[in-house]
Amino acid sequence: MNIGQHIIGGFEGTQITKEVKRLIQKYEIGGLILFSRNIESPRQLRELNLSLQKLSRIPLFLGVDQEGGVVARLRKGFTEIPPMEEVGDYFRRTKDIKTVEQVGRILGREVRAVGFNWDFAPVVDVHSNPKNPIIGKRSFSSDPLIVARCAEAVMKGLHAEPVLSCAKHFPGHGATSADSHKSLPILHDAKNIFWERDLVPYRRLIPRGVIKTLMTAHIRYTNLDPKNCATLSTKILTGLLRRKLKYNGLILSDDLLMKAIADHHTIPDAAYQFFRAGGDMAAICKDPELQIETIEFIQQKLSSDKKLFHNLKQSAKRIQKLKKTFCRKRDLPDLKIIGSAAHQRIIEKI
Repeated sequence: MNIGQHIIGGFEGTQITKEVKRLIQKYEIGGLILFSRNIESPRQLRELNLSLQKLSRIPLFLGVDQEGGVVARLRKGFTEIPPMEEVGDYFRRTKDIKTVEQVGRILGREVRAVGFNWDFAPVVDVHSNPKNPIIGKRSFSSDPLIVARCAEAVMKGLHAEPVLSCAKHFPGHGATSADSHKSLPILHDAKNIFWERDLVPYRRLIPRGVIKTLMTAHIRYTNLDPKNCATLSTKILTGLLRRKLKYNGLILSDDLLMKAIADHHTIPDAAYQFFRAGGDMAAICKDPELQIETIEFIQQKLSSDKKLFHNLKQSAKRIQKLKKTFCRKRDLPDLKIIGSAAHQRIIEKI
C-alpha cells in the first residue's frame, strides 16, 4: 500500500530541494500545498508547479489557500477577490447566484494558470460568533442557507475550470472564540444547535454531490465527542460524516502542525489517529523530513492494524478517483488571464 498518497506536504523556499525530490520520487507523496514562501511571481510559480509534476510518477495534487480577502496566497498580479462575507452579502441583496459562481470560475482559472489543481476553498463555516478570531469575513454569512447557496456556486465555478474545491472546516468553525492555529478550541454547543446551524451547508450539499473534498476542524465538540477533536474523532468523521450524512468524498485534515494538534500529539501519531477515525489525506504543511517520518510510521502500523489497513484501502480509491478527474494533463490557461480586465469587471459588480 502506498502510504505517501495519503499525505499532503509542504516545503520552504522557491526551489525544489533534495528532500522534496526524495519525498516525491521515493515516497510518492500524494500532493503538496504551496504558500507565499514558495512564490515569487506567476511565471516562477507555474514553472515550479510544472517541475514538481514532472518529478512524480503519479500525478500530484497541487493545492493552495486562495479564498479571497485575507486568505489569499496569490496576490501580486492576481485578481483581488473580496472576502466571502462581501460575496454573501451581494447574494443576499441581489439573489444573483450566477455572479457568485463566476467568482469560483475566476479563482479556478487563475490558480490553474499557475499549475494548481486544488483550491482549499470555500469556507462553509456559519459565522455565528462575532468574536471569532479566525473565521469572521471568511464566512459567507451568519445565515446557513446563504452559506450553502454561495458555497455551492463557488464550488461549481471551481469544478468547471476544472479545479478541485475543499469545503472547510467540518463540522463547523464559526462558533469558536479561539484560533486552532494557536490552541485547541472547545465548543459545548448542543447537538441540535449544530444540526440546525453549522451542519446545514453539509446537509444540503452532500446529497447534491457538490462537495468533492472537505477539511476537518481541529476543534473539540464536547456534545459530539467529549474526548477527541473532530480531526481525530471516529464519532465525527465516521459516525456523523460518513454514516449519518452519507458523505463519500475525500476527507482532508487541516494542517497537523497547528498547535491545536501539535501541542497534544506527535505528528505521526496524529496522522495515525486521523486515518483510523476515517480521514483520507493528512496535511503536514512543512518539514519534508517529518512528512517522511510520518509515512514510515504509518507503514509500520499497517501490518498489525486491520482497521487502519481497511480505511486506507478505501481512501486510496477516493484519492485515485479524484486524481483521474482533476489531475489529468491539460493545457494550462494563458498567464494573461491572471488579473484580466474581464475578471476585474465581474469582481467590481460585487
